Amino acid sequence: LLLLFVLLATIDVAQNKITVEDIWLKYSFMPASPDGYNAMNDGVHYTDLEQVGESYDLVKYEIKSGKKIGVLVKGEDVKFNGKSISLGGYSFSPDESKILLTTESEHIYRRSSKAANFIFDIKQKKVIELSSNGKQMFPTFSPDCKKVAFVRDNNLFIKNLETLEEIKVTTDGEYNKIKNGWADWVYEEEFSKANYFEWSSNGTYLAYMKFNETNVKEYSMDMYNGALYPDKTTFKYPKAGEDNSIVSVHVYEVNTGKTITADIGAEKDIYIPRITWTNNDASLCIQRMNRLQNKIELLYANAKDGSSKVILTEEAKTYIDVTDYLTFLPDNSGFIWCSEMDEFNHLYYYSNDGKLINQITKGN
Repeated sequence: LLLLFVLLATIDVAQNKITVEDIWLKYSFMPASPDGYNAMNDGVHYTDLEQVGESYDLVKYEIKSGKKIGVLVKGEDVKFNGKSISLGGYSFSPDESKILLTTESEHIYRRSSKAANFIFDIKQKKVIELSSNGKQMFPTFSPDCKKVAFVRDNNLFIKNLETLEEIKVTTDGEYNKIKNGWADWVYEEEFSKANYFEWSSNGTYLAYMKFNETNVKEYSMDMYNGALYPDKTTFKYPKAGEDNSIVSVHVYEVNTGKTITADIGAEKDIYIPRITWTNNDASLCIQRMNRLQNKIELLYANAKDGSSKVILTEEAKTYIDVTDYLTFLPDNSGFIWCSEMDEFNHLYYYSNDGKLINQITKGN
């Protein structure tokens, strides 16, 4: 790199020397790249933003030809209390009738941030503020697109988009003590996941994890936020062999407001790297892993009473990777499990009672 900079500093381009500003301020030599786009549910179209004056429209295109089909959302229509809301950070609801708009985002850790979010109803051209009580994390539509679950101040909430009521799912969240629906540092960094709440397939239930960090030791770090002196931040950071968070799994029934606790066993020094709903609306799949990370179990938990049973157990001499490849079949006949049990990464087809039906892929 040093030689490269020396060479660049001595080259004349159109009788002008290349400057540090050309490289790092103007980015004159950065390669061009596409900004990205969102494929639509029909598999035939995609959406992208198109600048119109000082704002952007959300435009629909045909994938095969690249032909512009029409404007889905005009930027000038997206306003809340007379203020324009940018379409820059948009994502669709499952049925594509609404879009979630993320603004004023603040980064927290590698995979977590909080922001001011808005919901835009495409047909009605109506903007709803997700919450006026502070910035939110991980806003997630319910399957029927009538509700949005989110985390704020270590608690889990649901916003009813029809009544505009904000419902408290949890109330015990507290900084450096209890986190609901939001992972502790270990899970976010080592298991590559920060949001730990999931809607059931019909939206009847909302499953979430609680992380009790009370006994985890603290770590302090200076944060340079543009001021003359840094701010000191203290957060829970378990080092090897020290206390981890004690985790628990809960299921909230939306219609009744009742919460049950799932049975994940008596051992507390464990990990629950993933929770995933099966296609049975009352059956939650919980992945339980020992702290050594060489044994993983799939549990099916009953959303009504919290009872659970082990469906699948896998052990390794070294360790087991945690992935997001677990897939429940649409007809609820079983699931696809990704494993290195034969020393190579392959897919396996299991019935819902944990019986191996067949190994789908094979080879080195």
